[in-house]
Amino acid sequence: IEHNVLAAGRIYLNISFAELARLLDIDAVSAEAIAARMIKEKRLAGRIDQVDQVLIFSATAPDALSAFDGRISDLCLAINAAYDRVDAAHPALLTSTQ
Repeated sequence: IEHNVLAAGRIYLNISFAELARLLDIDAVSAEAIAARMIKEKRLAGRIDQVDQVLIFSATAPDALSAFDGRISDLCLAINAAYDRVDAAHPALLTSTQ
């Protein structure tokens, strides 16, 4: 669920808790509680407007999803580099498995 809250922040500038709840398939009160906890724990950059029942995402701070994407990208590059080293050292090994 929290991953989906972060993903919503990449798509929306703000979102009502009713709409966020619909996206998460939970009730609006739970959606607000999850967002509040994530903001408190500094895992979500944003603020809550309780009067209008809206979550306002902050575009200035890097979010956890971006950091996760960066780590996945680094991992993929490392795997490609390892593949290239194995291919250079043992070309027949990789040719026989393709």
